[in-house]
Amino acid sequence: MRPFPLTILLNSLFLAVLVWVLAAQAEVPLRERIDRIVAASAVGPAAELADDAEFLRRIALDLTGAIPTSREVRPFLAEESENKRQATVDRLLESRQFIRHMVNVFDVMLMERRQKKHVEPAA
Repeated sequence: MRPFPLTILLNSLFLAVLVWVLAAQAEVPLRERIDRIVAASAVGPAAELADDAEFLRRIALDLTGAIPTSREVRPFLAEESENKRQATVDRLLESRQFIRHMVNVFDVMLMERRQKKHVEPAA
């Protein structure tokens, strides 16, 4: 019988450790992992949490490229739910405005130096 090659043993051990690490990280929510990375790379103190009005304005601008209307702001500010921010982010990510905004963002990022500078919209 041939002896078990050391490289196979080491590769198996490496894969086992990698799977264990990934499984352990999968239990931690993504937002918490992102917060840890941001905290570890911070060069100064973190800003205070934004109030609801400021949060809604910022997230709407980031995800849709537009400030929220008063029709969107009033119900958000009146809502008492603890997860209203998360629900708003989810709603905006599922909106047509998000898709349209991201098309424009990627168009600028990826196409600005090409001769045909704009992606042709689908018919």
